[in-house]
Amino acid sequence: KQKRDIITKISELETKALQAQMNPHFIFNSMSSIQNFVIDNDVDEALTFMGHFSKVIRMTLDHVDNKTIPLQNELDYIVHYTELEKMRFDNSFEFFMEVDHEIDVFNTLIPPMLLQPIIENCIKHAFPDRSYKGKITLSIKPLDDNSYQCVIEDNGVGRAVAAQNKSHKNLGHTSKGMKITTDRIRMLNKEEQERYRLEVIDLFNNEGKACGTRVVIVLPVEL
Repeated sequence: KQKRDIITKISELETKALQAQMNPHFIFNSMSSIQNFVIDNDVDEALTFMGHFSKVIRMTLDHVDNKTIPLQNELDYIVHYTELEKMRFDNSFEFFMEVDHEIDVFNTLIPPMLLQPIIENCIKHAFPDRSYKGKITLSIKPLDDNSYQCVIEDNGVGRAVAAQNKSHKNLGHTSKGMKITTDRIRMLNKEEQERYRLEVIDLFNNEGKACGTRVVIVLPVEL
């Protein structure tokens, strides 16, 4: 029992550490955007951005110490986050969210900030040239009495092209969104006996050309 308690505590600490990895880079980008709005004398945009930014920061601080939160809280967090990113990228993408009516978003629980890194990954890498309107969808529905699934899908260039673009640009940082979520699910499964699942699916059109990516996460129902 002592060994099991220690393993559980280690997993919880590792999960918190993974959550914290995304914050410094996100905060830096957001502060730069606020500065740019001010420089451009766009006070209204700056105030709107700061409103969403303050809510994201407050939610991050409120949630980071919680093992699970209501699904509605996670969805609110994502809405504010995507609004920030749409402003940063000149509305070059759209975000849609659909939750099945059978899901009780106030009593269904989810590990905090589990979905946001995947959406961040879509925004940063799926639409590299911003030459067309990007689209990201989040759909949530029950699978059975014991589990539900979250599906995040984009109409971007696909993982292979995105990886080439990152290599060619030789960026100073690497997006860790997908790795963070993968590692967190691995940690959660140590505690929950493989009750979480993640699958990444490459999408192709009729000509065999990459036309996006779908990420499916299956979570246990915890009421």
